[in-house]
Amino acid sequence: MHPRKHSRKDRPTVTQLFCQYWAFVFAITSVLTEATVTAQENSTKQTSSRGNHSQEPNAEKLNAQKQDAPKRVGQESESSATVDEHKDYRRYRSVVYATPLDNVELLCDVYVPKGKGPFPAILMIHGGAWRSGTKLQMKGHAESAAKKKFVSVSINYRHAPRYKWPAQIDDCHTAMQWMLDHAKTYKIDKNRVAVWGYSAGGHLATYLAMKPKDDKTRWPIRCVVCGGGVVDLTLFPKDFPFLKYFMGATRRQAPDKYKQASPLTHLSKDDPPMFFYHGERDVVAPLSGVQALVKQAQRLGIKCEFMLVPKKEHILTFFDQPSFDKGLAFIEKELATKE
Repeated sequence: MHPRKHSRKDRPTVTQLFCQYWAFVFAITSVLTEATVTAQENSTKQTSSRGNHSQEPNAEKLNAQKQDAPKRVGQESESSATVDEHKDYRRYRSVVYATPLDNVELLCDVYVPKGKGPFPAILMIHGGAWRSGTKLQMKGHAESAAKKKFVSVSINYRHAPRYKWPAQIDDCHTAMQWMLDHAKTYKIDKNRVAVWGYSAGGHLATYLAMKPKDDKTRWPIRCVVCGGGVVDLTLFPKDFPFLKYFMGATRRQAPDKYKQASPLTHLSKDDPPMFFYHGERDVVAPLSGVQALVKQAQRLGIKCEFMLVPKKEHILTFFDQPSFDKGLAFIEKELATKE
C-alpha cells in the first residue's frame, strides 16, 4: 500500500495555521498571567503590614468592612479596602472606584507616597488579553513609581467574554474620572497625570489618551507608556476567530468595529508624548502595528520614543528592568514641570 498523498485541499491554509498558533499562544499567555497574579497575591499576604489608618484622609472609611457587597471584578482573597504601611508609601488596597449598572464593583489599589504632596500620578492598566489578570500584575511597577514620588492607581476592569468591547475602555474612562475626583484625598496633582499599560493594558492606555470619551473633551493625560501593546487590531486575519470573545465578531464580520477599536485609527497631532517598548520576539502583539504608530506619530510632530527589547518575547518583556526604568524616566521627564 502506498501512503495517501494529501491534496492541496487537505492542507491547512495559512490562516488556519495562524489561528492554531494563536490559540496555543493565548492558552500559554493566560496560564502565565494567572501564575503571575497568584504569586503576587501570595507575596502580598506574606509581606503586607497594616499601620495607623488614620494618618491619611478617609483611611478609616476605607478600612470599614462592607455588608452585602456586590460582586467584584478581579476580587482577591484579601479584605476589601485596607491600608498597607510601607517605608516610602501607603497602599490603599481594593478601593471601589465604580459600580456599573450590572452591580459589579470595580476595584483599584492606590499607592500614595509619604509626604505633603500633591504628587504626579500614573494610572496603571494590566494586561491579560482583555480576558484575565488583575491590578496586582502592575504591583511592582506601582511600588517602584511610588518610591519615586508618584501616586500610582492600578485598576481592575471588566473582562471578556462576559463583557465585550467597549466595556474595558469605558472602565478606564471611569477610573480616570475617579482619580481626578479624588485627587485631594490621594494627594494627586491633576495637572500631572500619565497612563501606563502592558499588552491589553497598553492597548487601553494608548486608546484612553487618544480618543476622548465624548469625542470632545480630552483627559489631562500628559504622557503614555505602552509596553507590548496591540495598537492596530486590523492586522489580524479577517477570519481570525480568537478575538470574537472580545470583539463579538471576526474582522470580516465587523471591519469597522476593529478599526474603531484600534488606537492607531485615532492618532492625531493633539496626542500627548508616548513611549513604546516591545519585545523583539513578541508574537502575541504585532510589532508592525507599534512601528507604524511610532512612525505616524513622529510624522505628525508628536514626541514619540520606541525601545526594542532584544531577544525577548511578550511575557519576558513585561519583566524587563531596563524597559521599566526607561519608561519611568520618560514619565519623570514629561511630568517634571507643572502646566
